[in-house]
Amino acid sequence: MAIELYVWFSKKVFSDIKTWPKFKATVFESGIRTILGSAGLSGNVLMQEGNPICKSFVVALPSTNVTPMVFRTYEALYDNYDCTVVQAACATTATPDLFKPMSINSNGMIESFVGAGLNDSNPINIMLEEAVMLFGLSQSVACMVSIGAGNSA
Repeated sequence: MAIELYVWFSKKVFSDIKTWPKFKATVFESGIRTILGSAGLSGNVLMQEGNPICKSFVVALPSTNVTPMVFRTYEALYDNYDCTVVQAACATTATPDLFKPMSINSNGMIESFVGAGLNDSNPINIMLEEAVMLFGLSQSVACMVSIGAGNSA
């Protein structure tokens, strides 16, 4: 089912080419909401809602600086930016030539994000920092999965 949804999503999002940005963020958002619904989740589910079985994160860049923001499914000691899954997905894919930036309202402050690929297309180092924060230095990492268009670290 996951592969079929991925194929459907890719065709839906990337078939309607515009001038600039190249693709419609609203179509992307709608597709993400459909995928969440197929998993029995609301389109407004928060990144940190519930107790995740698998801890995961995505990275985006605030439009105002180049320090990556980590959107997590778990709480951290710092930088807890709890937005919806849809907002995080839009923020991490908002590469300027492809999608418009994603604006997220957190604690009354609106911040605009662009895709992390502009500065950090392979966040393996961030992943290692997150693993140390979650599990400490005494735990070894058995497997890392980075999905995206980055280069090997």
